[in-house]
Amino acid sequence: MLDKDIKYLQKLVDVAHRVSIETGDGSVATRVQQEVSSLFMLVLLNSYSMVQLLHPKQNLIPSMRSGSVFYDFTTITIISRSIFEAFVNMHTLAVNPMAEAERDVLLDLWDLHSLCERQVMARILGNTAPIIEKEKIQIADLIQRIKNIGQVGSGIHGKYDDILKRLANWEKAQPNTKEWYVSPRWTCQSAEKRAKYADVHEYHSHFLYKYSSNYLHANGFAAKQIHGIEGYLDGNRLCGFGVKFATMFLAGSIEVMAQISDKANKVIDSMPEIIELLEFWKKVRMHEPSDLI
Repeated sequence: MLDKDIKYLQKLVDVAHRVSIETGDGSVATRVQQEVSSLFMLVLLNSYSMVQLLHPKQNLIPSMRSGSVFYDFTTITIISRSIFEAFVNMHTLAVNPMAEAERDVLLDLWDLHSLCERQVMARILGNTAPIIEKEKIQIADLIQRIKNIGQVGSGIHGKYDDILKRLANWEKAQPNTKEWYVSPRWTCQSAEKRAKYADVHEYHSHFLYKYSSNYLHANGFAAKQIHGIEGYLDGNRLCGFGVKFATMFLAGSIEVMAQISDKANKVIDSMPEIIELLEFWKKVRMHEPSDLI
């Protein structure tokens, strides 16, 4: 069964790579296309890493028995969650219905969060590169632009008044206005909650978050699953969880690219069997995970 799952994943990784090649020249890219293309690259890299993990090489470690291989289902599980979150962010930024003014605010909040994260990490590392100072100016400009944008209604990122309130509270929380210690939230909802706007059944997102969190945070449940494995079939089954989820959200990410890029759409339209595969995984993500697992 796992072999079939891996075959699906590899097919879609190939399609994603083709889409990335066609859309990666940067020609006449809108702001949405630029941000979503970057997220799509994260999805592609994570998916490719999973393919590599599913084809383990023999005897990389001297102490391993000759001919033995290591199936790293713990990392596969963590990667599947990363692909899920990237897909949901892609959908939030590009596909969720909203007025253009709303989307501009959302993208400004996205950029503000990103730049502030860089400031926080640079401060921790003691990085004093010139670009750090330049980005502080960009942060100030973004804050001012968000404050001046005017009423834009309510949407996935919250009412405009709430955005201003969150922004004001965030600014007050900084011990030094010239040094960002905490990044502002770019949306008021978690990826798990926003997933429903991308036609993800709530049981999928809830199960994946709950299950993968145990491996991400090295909790007792993960440890007990590992020492409870009694043979190849148990390990095979646990690998299958991550592979199925990764394939489902890789398919969704390819769909998003097709919706924002004619070039991506042409790649997919030229492969009828892939259209059927994307439709299959879209139906799967709209139903309970029992149908998947």
